Amino acid sequence: MRVAYVVSDLSYPPAEGLHQQTLLLVRGLKDQGVEVELHGFVKSLRALDEEALYREHGIAFASPPSEQPRSLLVSAIRNLFPFSRAAGPLRRRLYNLSQVDVIHFEGIAACAVSTRRLASRSILSFIDPGSRRNFRFFRQADGFLPKVVYFATGFVYLGVERLLRRGNPIWHVVSDDDRRYLSEIHGFDAVIAIPVSLPAELSGEEMAKPEDFAGEAQLHRRVDILVYADLRQQHMRDALKVFARKVFRSYVGRRAVEFTILGRVELNAEFASWFEGLNYKFIAWAEDYLAVLRKADIVLLPDSVGTGLKNRAIQSLAAGVPVVGTSIAMEGLDLRNGIDAFVVDSAEASKVPLQKLVADRALRLRIGEAGRSRVIQEFGTKSVVKRWIDTYSEIQNA
Repeated sequence: MRVAYVVSDLSYPPAEGLHQQTLLLVRGLKDQGVEVELHGFVKSLRALDEEALYREHGIAFASPPSEQPRSLLVSAIRNLFPFSRAAGPLRRRLYNLSQVDVIHFEGIAACAVSTRRLASRSILSFIDPGSRRNFRFFRQADGFLPKVVYFATGFVYLGVERLLRRGNPIWHVVSDDDRRYLSEIHGFDAVIAIPVSLPAELSGEEMAKPEDFAGEAQLHRRVDILVYADLRQQHMRDALKVFARKVFRSYVGRRAVEFTILGRVELNAEFASWFEGLNYKFIAWAEDYLAVLRKADIVLLPDSVGTGLKNRAIQSLAAGVPVVGTSIAMEGLDLRNGIDAFVVDSAEASKVPLQKLVADRALRLRIGEAGRSRVIQEFGTKSVVKRWIDTYSEIQNA
């Protein structure tokens, strides 16, 4: 089987969770004997080390990637036009790939390259629907102008999604919740859900036991609470600020509890003011996120809005670290609250689970083990790759 894999953006080393997922899937497909040729776009050619990508993973672009530095939505709108400077040449290359069985478009900008002529052998992977994400932002936003912006953006995404029904290709998202949303709002049944996958370090049987992950900080008689918060995003800044005010304050002066904040930006005076009096460290970017995860006793996910499956939730659970997260952060995961993880509806509701986990190492180990067992089978790389190969075979044989 031969697959043309068209990306909306890629960096190497991967700077985004989606880019990591792309590489996991492409490597997994190649390991199973699928011939994969890479095409598409990048936001920045400087962020893509093609030599290292090929040297370390044997993955190379079959055609030079085009640079599209604007947002994926803007790129998608441009790519819809037949004579788009970036999409036009790529579209013509795909027309001429007669030996390719399936074309896998990943992300809205790449999906916009698809046409009726390509639809019968295409799968359009939205990952998560931009319309739903922005309509959720709209409902939560404060102020008239942000609400207008989010609503308008969601409406434009909705229009692009409708245009991409041309030729009736198969659509893909990573969660069943998003699959149901797209099916209902577009009246379109050809939508499938295949989840993200775990990196080999977390999905293999050779991985350390959960007790080796959850509790390294105990060697120093300290409980480490790891907080994932991509502070490049306004909604994540708002969510973390609420948690800092309503939850973190109760730990001021407690030297036996340390917060590790993964922020994806440099620490500034405003962020520092949220953590005043806490025992904390702020990490702008972790080159080895798994090493940071290994040192954590508890993971806190404060997401207040979003869509799709969250890599950070799945990977934390797979590492055997107990997770306290909002229902948004845990969306799409079939978890038993209080058994596999603690799923909360607000910052205030996270107080008691955090207090219990901080005080009870046995509870941390028990929740961590249950959470790992819950996700490891569904999100293991081999399981996810098999589902993709089965989907490709259905398209090939249709």
